[in-house]
Amino acid sequence: MCKKEIRFYEIAGVKISMATPDFKENERLSCFRCEPCEADVIYDVEFAEKISSPAGEPAAKKLDFEIYQTSGRTRLFRGDCAGVYVAKHETEDGKFHKVTVCTDYKNTWGSYSALKSLDLPYRMLFYEALFLHASYIGRNGRAILFSGDKQVGKSTQANNWQVCRNAEIVNGDRAVLRKFDGIWHACGSPYCGTSNISKNKNLPIEAIVILSKGDKNNVSLASPKEAVLSLMNNCTFEAWDSEQVERILEIAEHLVNEVLFVKLSCTPDESAVQVLEKFLDGIK
Repeated sequence: MCKKEIRFYEIAGVKISMATPDFKENERLSCFRCEPCEADVIYDVEFAEKISSPAGEPAAKKLDFEIYQTSGRTRLFRGDCAGVYVAKHETEDGKFHKVTVCTDYKNTWGSYSALKSLDLPYRMLFYEALFLHASYIGRNGRAILFSGDKQVGKSTQANNWQVCRNAEIVNGDRAVLRKFDGIWHACGSPYCGTSNISKNKNLPIEAIVILSKGDKNNVSLASPKEAVLSLMNNCTFEAWDSEQVERILEIAEHLVNEVLFVKLSCTPDESAVQVLEKFLDGIK
């Protein structure tokens, strides 16, 4: 039996404990370490010589993983760089989890596979929180989130604000949206894509900006329908699971009624910063 240590993390206000064999954390995970505490979600990691699939047909199946809805929820990963392991929700309330890693992949257990085993986008839904694909910046103590389709320029706009307005890029790929004390916040996330920018910082949301490319800059308020559609297209959830879809829609309804959503058709230069800045400052 491998010797374990208990590590504690806090992400978007959710406290997590993980009893795990030792591994070297990367910075995107280590910045979320916190002091020992009473955890909201508890994970126990162990190694096994053999891992068997649960009985019955999977609820969802992709090339590298399967999901089974048993007494709780079981995810079986296969053949990717995270190794082969099971992340099993032991209870329906999702508090206790067992993560079993095949010993063949013992040497590859690390930050990447640990993050996958946490299943955070799903878990956060139980705390009325969403994972949004967006470049997340902070300016004047508030968050601006650039969201939209792939290759639309989210990172470009965030970088322009950093260069032109000394804004801080908190995360280059994903943020967690959660309400604290009645105010929606953007929270740091350990998932940051290829940007490698991941900071543990929570800020009240100033605006969620729905981006599109244009020959000139044009900014306007998004309608509730446009805001909900953008959230559904850019939040992380499993569309095959009707309960998740319903939960996402419920949270999205609150978001669009309480947070500023704007549309920005823009060019990839400083002029887009000027147009959006003038619009946002005019709303205050």
